[in-house]
Amino acid sequence: MDKILSLIGILLLMVAILVAAWAFTRWAGRSLGAAGSFGGSKRLQILDRISLDRNQSILVVRAGDRYFLVSSGGSGASLLAELSYEEGVAWEKGTGTRMEGLDGAVPMKIDTFRQMFQAVRKNKKD
Repeated sequence: MDKILSLIGILLLMVAILVAAWAFTRWAGRSLGAAGSFGGSKRLQILDRISLDRNQSILVVRAGDRYFLVSSGGSGASLLAELSYEEGVAWEKGTGTRMEGLDGAVPMKIDTFRQMFQAVRKNKKD
């Protein structure tokens, strides 16, 4: 009988530890940087991110009232393009926008991160 009570006590302790860990991670996620902003910063936010491989990703970043398309990897970060204010606001709201080609030549419809990335990639080749 003592063995059964001891086993139940150990199981209850493990459940309590798991619940405490779950509660802490929820609190930490809300307090330390939810929605892509570390430390709850209102002036610097990651609006979107796509992983290209294990160590590289492309991000849409808002810094104050400016918006950037940034490449991030093991060797650091690189600016790919600065987005106009209208493009950034549309991105933040999750709506497509009319985006001028990065050289200002050809307007195109941007609805997804993939389309924006392809536009930047095409412009770099030209």
